[in-house]
Amino acid sequence: MEKCPAAFICCAYCSQMRERVVLDTLDGHNGVTALVPMKLKKEKHSGQWQTQTKRLLPGYIFIYADREEDILCASREAQVRLLRYSEGDFVLKDSDDRFARWIWEHNGVVDLSTVARVGEEIRIIDGPLADFKGIVTDIDKRRQLMKVKLEMTEFQVWLSFDWTTA
Repeated sequence: MEKCPAAFICCAYCSQMRERVVLDTLDGHNGVTALVPMKLKKEKHSGQWQTQTKRLLPGYIFIYADREEDILCASREAQVRLLRYSEGDFVLKDSDDRFARWIWEHNGVVDLSTVARVGEEIRIIDGPLADFKGIVTDIDKRRQLMKVKLEMTEFQVWLSFDWTTA
């Protein structure tokens, strides 16, 4: 796990399935590193469970840089829209910043996790999200997916899981 060295982080939006082209353009810009957050997900194919890599937040790209100007220039070149807070700032703050740094530290990939369920609140006990808590908002047992609102962010994400008992 490498600590995120960037002074500034923002989130950009592009059309889904265009992330690879935008990522290549952003990464080619001086002083900027970009990543598309991914997740590992179990899917059943021909009766067998297989681990697949999927986009965690389709259409969203995190941009990391040491200068705000580099982010602005790279986003114009890549023709993406920077997400902004109501006051107009585009640099991520508070839990958004912590989440983007956490994503960086895990090389942009949310691995499979094992969870223990306590009512509606869960604590992830294994994998890269270990020790995070969240609220289960939906469960698809057939596909072994659970939608979780993590305590560190406002995002709700579908996560693959293995059942365990506390």
